[in-house]
Amino acid sequence: CGMMFSGEGNWREEPESYKDAYISQCLPRVMTPLINLEMAGWNPLLENSASFEEFPWFLDLVGVGDAELLQDLVQTALIPKVTSVVERCWRPGALAQSERLVDLVKLISEDYGVEGSEWERLNQAILYKVKQCVSQIAEGGGGGVTECTGLLHAILLWDGVTSGVRGIALQSLLSERILPELEELRSEPGTVEVVEGVIRAIPSQWFDDTQVMVPELKGFAGYLVRLASKLGSSEQRSYKTAYKRVKSMLLRMHAIDLLKSK
Repeated sequence: CGMMFSGEGNWREEPESYKDAYISQCLPRVMTPLINLEMAGWNPLLENSASFEEFPWFLDLVGVGDAELLQDLVQTALIPKVTSVVERCWRPGALAQSERLVDLVKLISEDYGVEGSEWERLNQAILYKVKQCVSQIAEGGGGGVTECTGLLHAILLWDGVTSGVRGIALQSLLSERILPELEELRSEPGTVEVVEGVIRAIPSQWFDDTQVMVPELKGFAGYLVRLASKLGSSEQRSYKTAYKRVKSMLLRMHAIDLLKSK
């Protein structure tokens, strides 16, 4: 890519000549295949994978100083590459993979203001993989509370990044998979640790940025109220301690009034 820009740098010093030559319009078509070749082995899901901002093609573009051209090439070359990785390699339940992918998608969205068909295709690919992962657990009947809670955590990383993910996580996973499993557990102190895992899987800003309970968590809050009532009816110290932990969870969720009304 560097040779391609050797003459373009001079053109940039003469804006009218640069504009008349349609450089920004022509280069994406020429450069996209070259960028694809340069990034052929790139997998951003892997630990210690290089950032796309470290690749020679990107550094060359930054040196040229054409923000519009850079944005176009992110759209035509980078985003399709990320979509391919999502479709072929990404496992939504793998927390480390999901953390890296979320960070990458946020970076592209926030720093390069992308939109259009390729961006939409990437978001649809993410949503499809999430749906597929949750469906496989539901249809296979596998995945206990711990596994499902881990998946809930990984999926909710996408809240605010990709639309539609929140509904899948809370309805298909929390309400339809995790809650029924919790209801089957005995109301004893050991169960509280499992429930605290669910709380940790939920984004902290859902509790910190508001003073009211998130409506989609009403079913989960109802379960906590029932659990607290059963734990609180025992005189054993371990049960009393567990009751206080559940009460703290309800306070964090801004749902303590549900317990008081019992």
